[in-house]
Amino acid sequence: MATVTRRVFACTAFGGLIALAGCGKSGKVEDFTPAADNARKALTAALDHWVAGNKPGSVPGTKPAVEVVDTPWKGGQKLKSYEIVSESAQATGPRTFNVRLTLDKGPPVETQYMVIGIDPLWVYRKEDFAKLSG
Repeated sequence: MATVTRRVFACTAFGGLIALAGCGKSGKVEDFTPAADNARKALTAALDHWVAGNKPGSVPGTKPAVEVVDTPWKGGQKLKSYEIVSESAQATGPRTFNVRLTLDKGPPVETQYMVIGIDPLWVYRKEDFAKLSG
């Protein structure tokens, strides 16, 4: 049941971004694309939160607020360290970062994280973002 609730919340939040686009904003994706430095700071805060042994969701003490959606993390994977390798160039859409994760078990994993929004900033693991966006 918690998974369903989380999905509904995430869909509602993403839908809220889209709805806001029609309420006073130009409705462009760019309106919800954070500045590169803000996106990197949000991702760093999220991954530091994971290394510290915390659960995904709200990252306390962040301004703007940071929310994290990451299914493997939620499933109990532990993160020992990480490296933000690069930012993928995209003309529009969420900021996309290539990240190398060193988990407590197994070899390092390379994945991508998407960061979207202004306040809050939403940090999604690529697979979770793909589920959300259809």
